[in-house]
Order: sequence, then C-alpha cells, then structure tokens
Amino acid sequence: MAEEQQTLTAEAIVDKAFDYFEKLVSRGKQLDGVLLEGLEPEDDGWIVSIGFNGRRYETSEPTSPSAMAALSGFGSKTTKTVREVRHFHLDKQGNFQRLT
Repeated sequence: MAEEQQTLTAEAIVDKAFDYFEKLVSRGKQLDGVLLEGLEPEDDGWIVSIGFNGRRYETSEPTSPSAMAALSGFGSKTTKTVREVRHFHLDKQGNFQRLT
C-alpha cells in the first residue's frame, strides 16, 4: 500500500514558489518589486504567480505635440519599467511541475 503524501497549505505552497523563484528566476540578482500576484488552486495542485519589475523599459511617445501639452507634461516622452510575471505550477505537495 502506497503511503499518501501530505498536502501542503496555501501558505506553504507560496513559500515553496518563492524558493523556486529564487533558484530559477532571480538566481542571486536583485530584482525590484517582487510580489505575489496570484494564487489559484487546480485539481492537481496550484498556480502561483510572482511578479517583479524587469530589466526592460518601455518608452511612450508624447500624446500630443502641441506646446500647451508640453507645458502641462503631456507632451513629453515617458519611460517605465516593464512588469513581468512568472507562473509556477506546483502539485499539492509543493513539487515543481512547470514554469510559464
């Protein structure tokens, strides 16, 4: 008779996902804004979504080229960091299944 493995709590699953995030994504790099973005139960486990501010930047063009828009701040280029999210698929025991 096979011994049934213990199912982890949601809190323990999140802890496991952050451990996998450190090993597979950040790998010792200092990433900003690392936050839990989502936790979804599935029939066979969990999907834990972890977001962070990536290394890529997005620049937007001015919405209006007029002088009045430039004075009000609407006529200038803006640069923002691209937010990235990784989805960790774990089974009910916290074992890694895949990363999307």
